[in-house]
Amino acid sequence: MDIILENIIRIMKEKEISQVAFCKEFNLPKSVFTDWKAGRNESYKKHILAIANFLQVNVLDLYGISYSQPEITLSNEERNVIELYRKITPQQQKAIIDVLIGMSLGV
Repeated sequence: MDIILENIIRIMKEKEISQVAFCKEFNLPKSVFTDWKAGRNESYKKHILAIANFLQVNVLDLYGISYSQPEITLSNEERNVIELYRKITPQQQKAIIDVLIGMSLGV
């Protein structure tokens, strides 16, 4: 088992997220998670961002990379946006990010 999967499993345990709940979130049969743990499949690597979002961690946490976050002060409006973002599906999150990128580029 690689470090990424070890960290996914560790974070799931810390946050009390079951394999069943994880698989349900990503529409995966439980056998896929079992294959990941056995090293027969590494398809989770294609979904690192969505997994990090679901676990509410930084992608670097999944890679086991230490980092320091600067102190950031958020307005109530910004907190509300983040809270709403976390409630939508990974596909909806990607669509929102694409819209924001387009808007920031003036597209």
